[in-house]
Amino acid sequence: MHSVLVTARIFGQISDQAFDVFRKNGLKVVPNPYRGKKLSEIELIELIGGVDALVSGLDQVTAKVIGASDQLKVISMFGTGVDHIDVKAATEKGIVVTNTPAVNSDAVADMTFALMLAIARRIPFAFDQIKEQKWPLIIGVEVCNKTLGLIGLGQIGKRVALRAAGFNMKILANKRFRDEPFINEKKIKLVPLNQLLRESDFVSIHVPLTPETRDLIGPDQFEIMQPTACLINTARGGIVDESALYDALKSGKIAGAAFDVLKEEPLKERRLLELENFILTPHISAFTREAIEKTEKLSAQNVVDVLKGHHCPNIINPEAENR
Repeated sequence: MHSVLVTARIFGQISDQAFDVFRKNGLKVVPNPYRGKKLSEIELIELIGGVDALVSGLDQVTAKVIGASDQLKVISMFGTGVDHIDVKAATEKGIVVTNTPAVNSDAVADMTFALMLAIARRIPFAFDQIKEQKWPLIIGVEVCNKTLGLIGLGQIGKRVALRAAGFNMKILANKRFRDEPFINEKKIKLVPLNQLLRESDFVSIHVPLTPETRDLIGPDQFEIMQPTACLINTARGGIVDESALYDALKSGKIAGAAFDVLKEEPLKERRLLELENFILTPHISAFTREAIEKTEKLSAQNVVDVLKGHHCPNIINPEAENR
């Protein structure tokens, strides 16, 4: 009987449907004594032996963790981004890595717009003032009819563009791989990154964290942006240089920023929280009931497909199958 270790914190908390997928396919779920928390490298190494499959959340699945596994065949990411998984080490050991693309795209797109509206109208700051028994006049800016720059036009970026159309926003995008029909239909203008930053009232990030995108937005990029612009990030924290972000917000180089992700989570460096023009949420963009249920079922099905030798369309390192 194949065994599965589940470390994704939210997995199974909404319903038992995903666990039913395992049971119906004869897979044994290994007890996780740390359920509900992000596991450290040491904790993962402690549990990974004798396991055929790992359903991972944001745990650091390092080369050491992979090296400690003696029969691991598949790492199923509960979500899309795999920057915390050493895919190279997994591939070298013949371990397949899968993810769950698109299933949480609407949830993240909704959150992107929630953050955009919140920073534009200074909603958290206004609420904080009321809690202090104040009733101030707070002036915000409109989102309607503004220019939105999308850094990344994948599944999430496209859904943000659809929502932006309802606000009659002009949409700029920076992306190498073009979906011409979508771009033409939605009248999206493709421009170089610097032009996007220079012309956008709101800039929203929707690219994965890779060596090429790490610190993509830093001091030079903030110098280009308008002083009235706001930066939204629901992708990955490492894409933005947070020290440069603090300086840009503090000095007024940009008007505001609203993030759901940081380079280091939970937050340790608290300088950003001292700023009235910064909003932070605890990496919850993908966490809606609907998105969680879909992600659970797909991440479980990915495990079943790989272990049973069925076709799995969500493998990100197909070369591992030939090892």
